[in-house]
Amino acid sequence: MEITAMNLNDLFNKMDKNNIRNLSEIDNAVKKFINSKTNEWLLVNKTGESVFIQEISSGFDYVDIGAIKEYKIQYDKKGNAYFRNYKRFEGYM
Repeated sequence: MEITAMNLNDLFNKMDKNNIRNLSEIDNAVKKFINSKTNEWLLVNKTGESVFIQEISSGFDYVDIGAIKEYKIQYDKKGNAYFRNYKRFEGYM
């Protein structure tokens, strides 16, 4: 199922309504491979002004699902999109 959301509260409401537990269950979320145990899921908000990010790690005997966080997308002088204040994605999209 695809979901579009304006902000974090809107995303949580739509996830609850559709019995979705994390971003990996949303069809229009994108998976970013980090390493053999960790993936991060990204979903751009409805207006394109921010991105929701969630880290999911798994191993032989555990699954660790991180909190969903929202980061504002900014643009440089050339119009290239990026977002800051996130440990792995500081830089251009």
